[in-house]
Formats: sequence, structure tokens, C-alpha cells
Amino acid sequence: AGELFRSTVSLLRSYFPQATHVDIFTREPGTERFVPVPREPGTRDAERPPALSRTLQDQLLSTERSLLVEDARALFPDAHSLSRAGIRSVLCAPLWNQGKVSGIIQISTDHGKRPFSRNDLELLTVFAHQVALVFEKIRLHEILQDSEKKTREENLYLSRQLDSRYSVDNIIGTSPAMQQ
Repeated sequence: AGELFRSTVSLLRSYFPQATHVDIFTREPGTERFVPVPREPGTRDAERPPALSRTLQDQLLSTERSLLVEDARALFPDAHSLSRAGIRSVLCAPLWNQGKVSGIIQISTDHGKRPFSRNDLELLTVFAHQVALVFEKIRLHEILQDSEKKTREENLYLSRQLDSRYSVDNIIGTSPAMQQ
């Protein structure tokens, strides 16, 4: 999965050259909390901690739609995380899995860069749908692999139990008459 995340970030950077930050967040199992996907060491994104704006997260979850923020300061003057980071424009897209938002892609630009457009939003939305499908396929594949491993281990255990219980040595009696 790590390679897929790296490839996804690389593709997003090529589609959105004005992006200064590209972050992917996944929902922590059993919670409403989103955690950042680990970054590749040595990349420019690895130099700063990922931060999902609570304001943007809340709006994305309430509308259940991708978001385009062309001027973050004007639209969210009270969003301290956006202003502290010098964010000018932001794209956020949900990663859907079984009718729930299982992750969020957040791409942002600093001040001085070209803001994102409606076309950028449409591209990210389509991209996010595809990424969500791939992530789900990987998750299901990992579950299948774990199940297969457990089945092999259980079969080996049961086979050994049968061998020891029904071996030829245990069938022939141990009385003196049987030993002759």
C-alpha cells in the first residue's frame, strides 16, 4: 500500500503542478478521526507535518462533496490552520468506501501560486473515485491473504494432530500379547 500512496502523490503532483502540499488522510478504523498517510522520507512534503484543516474536513463531511476553495483567507477567515500555513487555495476530495468517506485527498497552494479551478476540482474528484476503488481492492486483497495464511496454519495444525492421533504406532496395542 505504501508504494500506491507514493505513486498517487506523484501523479497528483504531475496533474496539479501549482500544488505546494499533497496529503492523503485515511479514516482510523472504528472512529471519525482521519490520520495522515505516511510520507516518503526526503520528499518536500515530508519536511512539514500533514494537517487536515478541521474546517475543510467538517464541510466536506457535511456536504459529502469535493471542495474547491479559491481564496482560503476570504472564505474561512477564522481557520487558523489555513492562515498559519499560508494556504491560498485548496482542493479536497473524499475517498468513498461502501457509502462512507474512508479518506480525504487534500491539495493546497501557498500564496503567490495560481489558485485551483473548477476544472481542477472535477479532475481531482474523478481521480479520488479511482483511488478509492484501488485502495478498497488492496484492503480486500490483504484480508484475503490473511485468511489464506490462517487457513494454511490451521490445516497444518490439524494435519499434525491427525498424524499423531492416528499414526500406526497408536493403532497397534501395547499389551505383551500384541507386542509378540
